[in-house]
Amino acid sequence: MQELEKILEDLKEVFEQNIVKELNGDGTVDKYSLNPWHTWSDIGEVICKYMNDDWIPVEKYLPKEGVNPITNDFYEYQVTAKFGECIDIRHYKFGRGHWWHGPAIVDKYVIAWQPL
Repeated sequence: MQELEKILEDLKEVFEQNIVKELNGDGTVDKYSLNPWHTWSDIGEVICKYMNDDWIPVEKYLPKEGVNPITNDFYEYQVTAKFGECIDIRHYKFGRGHWWHGPAIVDKYVIAWQPL
C-alpha cells in the first residue's frame, strides 16, 4: 500500500508542475489547463519508474526537454547504451529531441534511460 501512496504522490506532483493558468485581461485566472506534452511524458516516467526498476526504454518515453539553470546546458541522464553486442551504462545529455555526447548525436546507441 505504501508504494501506491508513493505513486499517487508522484502523480499529484506531475499535475501540480504542469498546470497552466490562463489569465483574463485584468490578470485574474480565467481557467486552468494542463500542458499535455509534459504531463503525459511525466506520467509515463512515473509509471515506468515503479514498473521496471527506474529504467525507461527510449521507445516508450523520452525525458522532458529542459536546461539546467546552474550549468545552462541540457540535463544529463544515466543511460544504457548498446554498441554492437556490448551494452554499457553511460551519462549523456538530452536536448532538442536527441541524446548528446559532447557535440555528437548518439541516439542510435541509447536504448534506455533513468529519470534524474
